[in-house]
Amino acid sequence: MLLLPSLALAQEAGEATLTLGPGPAENLLALQLGALGFTDSQSTQISGDIDVSLEIDPATGKVLTIEFTDGELSASDVVFSLAFGAATASTSGIKGTVDTPGAPGAVDGDTQKFSAAEHRITFNQGQLMGDALGNSFSTDFSTSPTEWTGNGDGEVTVTEVSRTATRIIFDVDLALPVIDTQTETYDGIEVELTLTGTLTASGQVFVYRSAYLQWTEENGIAGAAFTDDFGPGAWTNGLTWAMRSSRVPWSAASNGALSLDLPAAGTRGALVLEQSTDLSNWIPALGSQIVGGEIELPAGSTGKIELVSPSVDRYFRVRAIEP
Repeated sequence: MLLLPSLALAQEAGEATLTLGPGPAENLLALQLGALGFTDSQSTQISGDIDVSLEIDPATGKVLTIEFTDGELSASDVVFSLAFGAATASTSGIKGTVDTPGAPGAVDGDTQKFSAAEHRITFNQGQLMGDALGNSFSTDFSTSPTEWTGNGDGEVTVTEVSRTATRIIFDVDLALPVIDTQTETYDGIEVELTLTGTLTASGQVFVYRSAYLQWTEENGIAGAAFTDDFGPGAWTNGLTWAMRSSRVPWSAASNGALSLDLPAAGTRGALVLEQSTDLSNWIPALGSQIVGGEIELPAGSTGKIELVSPSVDRYFRVRAIEP
């Protein structure tokens, strides 16, 4: 039985490590602390790297999805003074990461903007220590992490800078705005923390020009033509890629039909079934010649193809469609 995929196969995303801008005015976030009815706001410089996964359409250069997979963020230490010194607090050694809880996050194909609310910053190292009217309080973010959700529209911009036989390389610029408030009770003191600002980062990412060209690179024949032979007596590169094998012969079924098993993992690429009477001129096979199947098989198809011929002077072949 032939099985067709219910969903289109997703394109593999490009992985990148983006570096936060080092300028004195870049990644300068406001951290506000409130306690005892008073507040104080200080600026903390965020530095480090963000790991992202970007699904990019090679044909258009547009980002389709974004996922924050990791990061190593560091926040500069700050000192707060509230109520004319009646309460003081400070941070020390705060570090964190970025992630996408419901990954991946969608990106608007036209504007290249995304909902920052789908992503979050987590402080998971460092301390907050303070004193309010003689009562000390503290927390260790490594045991009590604090999460900050993005707010508004984030934006990712990719600009093509070069190509190889198999890859497209892009410059990436990213902006992730955050405005979020967390209220916690530390040692009996209710403390409100608000983080406001925008993380900006840049770097490079590559995506393969097609799944087939990725396969050629991985098999030591980077950029080889789709129609070239994979080796002596083997199928073409394209069919070898699509069928996950270079030599899979047709076999005769018990009912006299020709039979071909498709890979259990599913075909990598789309296939078309063709017929000929002279091995020179090929046309699509007829639906009546295919047992329980289709003339064109999408990527991800598995199971068995069976073909029956009304004439002994008939040849069949399966051809891969170049992506």
